Amino acid sequence: MKVTNINKKIVLVVKSIIDSDLRLLNLLKGLDYNIYIAPNSYEIMKIASKFPPIIILLSLNTPESDGLECLTHIRKDTILEKVPVIMVSEKEDQNKLQESLKQGASAYLIKPSGFTSLYRVIQKLTEENPRENLRARVIFKVDISYNGVKKICYGANLSEKGVFIRMTKPIPINTKVRLSMHLPIKKPIMLDGIVINIVEPDKGRFIEPGICVHFTNIDIMTQQGIQRFVEELLIYDFDSQVII
Repeated sequence: MKVTNINKKIVLVVKSIIDSDLRLLNLLKGLDYNIYIAPNSYEIMKIASKFPPIIILLSLNTPESDGLECLTHIRKDTILEKVPVIMVSEKEDQNKLQESLKQGASAYLIKPSGFTSLYRVIQKLTEENPRENLRARVIFKVDISYNGVKKICYGANLSEKGVFIRMTKPIPINTKVRLSMHLPIKKPIMLDGIVINIVEPDKGRFIEPGICVHFTNIDIMTQQGIQRFVEELLIYDFDSQVII
């Protein structure tokens, strides 16, 4: 179910979900969503009618009301009937969460769920070309080697699968590279990669030139470490001692 003609930046969240993990709010803000928090299910309809969201995060058990009952009202509303709803609850409520799918929920998450999992669900439900991995904007030095050439550049965006590197004279697509990424951790990360895209400069849209490199030899431990690093950057909870 994809959303059409809805403000693509608004996410409506029931307060009880934020109360259980305040970092979720920071994550959504870090991903440039506009967050509206409803104190309970009764207020969801009122807020959503004024600020139509791209998606709704609804707790199965909300103060003063039942999440499934609220879901029923959402699906009967002419404005909200097609807005994706993600139901959230604990593992012991899994049967009820599965039942919510039959009543119109688009997906459900069991707490505590990973931030990357939430991002993937939101992307899948709201984007025509959903992204699989969280990305964080972070500037760091990258030593890059290819075809006997060595350069010192700067990374500007990072995910567990690849990196965007600033470069005024881009390397051709399909060029194999060796990277040494100097993130604010104990030691540089050494990875092989391949150039999969070139970004041309666009002053009108403030787009900087560079290359997109896909990691080709990354092991699971390093991949998970970068994922944690990116998540921590987005939720403003960075631990400089994280080991990758």
